[in-house]
Amino acid sequence: MANPTRPPVDRAHLAPPPEGGRTYTARRRVQAEEVTPAGRLRLDAIARYLANVATDDVADAGLDGEVWLVRRTEVHVPSVPTLGEQVELVTYCSGTGPRWAERRTSLRGERGGRVEAVSLWVRVDPLTGAPVPLTPSFLSCYGPAAGGRRVRARLTHAGPPPGTSPEAEAGSNGPSPVPSPAPDPMPRWRPFPLRASDFDAYGHLNNAVAWEVVEDELARLLGGRCPEQAEVEYRLPLEPAQEARVLSIAGSGTWDLWLAAAGEVRASARWRSP
Repeated sequence: MANPTRPPVDRAHLAPPPEGGRTYTARRRVQAEEVTPAGRLRLDAIARYLANVATDDVADAGLDGEVWLVRRTEVHVPSVPTLGEQVELVTYCSGTGPRWAERRTSLRGERGGRVEAVSLWVRVDPLTGAPVPLTPSFLSCYGPAAGGRRVRARLTHAGPPPGTSPEAEAGSNGPSPVPSPAPDPMPRWRPFPLRASDFDAYGHLNNAVAWEVVEDELARLLGGRCPEQAEVEYRLPLEPAQEARVLSIAGSGTWDLWLAAAGEVRASARWRSP
């Protein structure tokens, strides 16, 4: 049973970069297509920053033949970067498991923007998509920064509350009422149209699109204000032929969100009210 009043789980361990081991640094400037009308960097743009710097780091390390899929991401935004701000991203491995690794990324802007993030990435077989063990090359390169810290891949978000199961509305294409910012005793799923550009090279919904759903809810219900903490967990792939629906519920100081297709939750999110 979902508990919308439960605060987000703080698993980020927002420590500074390690004194030893590999770190990777990249820089970029916040662009107009990455911000809200108010000029703040959107959460989905942050997610793309995180994915791109991770990909560049792995390629720079000579391990770009490996395939990794994100399992969960948590972001803390003490001070949101804004349009035109030059930002620096520093990323490193902060923990490992048998078939996955945790990646910490710190973003610092020239105007004081700051984002702290942690993501859990699973190494998968490129043909089957099944998780596969970390390679000796990966552990040799990234293990020293992780310092022997072990992490779990278990997801923690609960499913939708009883009476709001996505199976009950799967296949229903009728209009859904616009939910109120206040807790709704009978919340309803609403359609979330997807575009061809939302899908990646593997034919799955790009992980940043789940953050676009969060941004959509922030704009519709909360005036577009950015939460200081938010997290997304990815459960199942969402493919182009499937119709997506979204449900969000307000709790006491938090929001819970589920993205579903074909009667199953594909991704979930939780954030603190701005």
